Amino acid sequence: MAITGVEVAAQRQRQVAVFEALKAYTYDLADQLERVPGTGRLLVDLYDRNIGNIDAVSRLVGETQASARERAVNLLRKGDQLLQLGDAAAAEAAFQLAGPLLERVAASGHGNPEFRRDLANYHQRMGNARLAQGDAAGALADYRTSLAIVDELLASAPDNPRLRRDAALGHAKLADALLARGDAAAAAGEYLAGIARAEALASGTAVGWELAVDLAEFHDGAARAYAKAGRRDDADAVFVCTVGTMRRYVDSSDQPAPSFTWTRTSTRSTGKSTSGIGTRRSSASRVETVISGMSGYSVSPVPAVRPSLMSRSPPGASSSPRRRSTSV
Repeated sequence: MAITGVEVAAQRQRQVAVFEALKAYTYDLADQLERVPGTGRLLVDLYDRNIGNIDAVSRLVGETQASARERAVNLLRKGDQLLQLGDAAAAEAAFQLAGPLLERVAASGHGNPEFRRDLANYHQRMGNARLAQGDAAGALADYRTSLAIVDELLASAPDNPRLRRDAALGHAKLADALLARGDAAAAAGEYLAGIARAEALASGTAVGWELAVDLAEFHDGAARAYAKAGRRDDADAVFVCTVGTMRRYVDSSDQPAPSFTWTRTSTRSTGKSTSGIGTRRSSASRVETVISGMSGYSVSPVPAVRPSLMSRSPPGASSSPRRRSTSV
């Protein structure tokens, strides 16, 4: 018996309902579980189960743009968790499965910017996995592809705050790979480019926690790059800016920020890099504790206004177009 148009439409509606239910697991439940320590393996299993359900639906009604994208998002999120669990090879394998799906979605999307951004996210994550396995050259190629896509999207939507933050993070990712490859001078330039774009985004608006941490991390990266390049005075100066950035946020915030883990590096006195981990919950009443715990530096002479370092990019460093990844 032939399937009528009404039945086809009803079938599509049921498929949409299934995908909406799966999204609750992909995003809502998963986001809650990510806040619970030790749930990484559980999240990997959750994403695998989601992928299996999407495949089952697709076998019944065929692959659609929605099903391909949802499968890819689950693969990207699965890879993120595997990377955090220390299995970079398995993470790369998950990311690689997502790539062709996102290519097909983008090709069918007639230039849809969200689908293009998905591709940028994919390349950034491939870079993360390759860098974790010591392939700095491969990571650089993927990070450059990711940033190129973001800049292409920004040409059509220059005021989009999410894309502008993606671009700032893209520079920091490039810098991470350059630093791993041993090119400290170029890495410092990319960190400074990320700072410039993040500060432009923050200009004239209240600096939220996420952007404040971006700025602090970018300054930290620039300080490490300068230290590796033997420019200890510049490294110390950038660290002062790191402290000033976080103080500026904490001083202007009415609400405590979420706890976070900070890797601190100091080049003062010894000229050698030392690192440690410190977790702090910041609030306006604990400014000094947060700052001293973050940076490992003395908090007295932190300038009230962060001096600009953008003119101090080392010779040969990029002046134009992180640690955490862009969201999916």
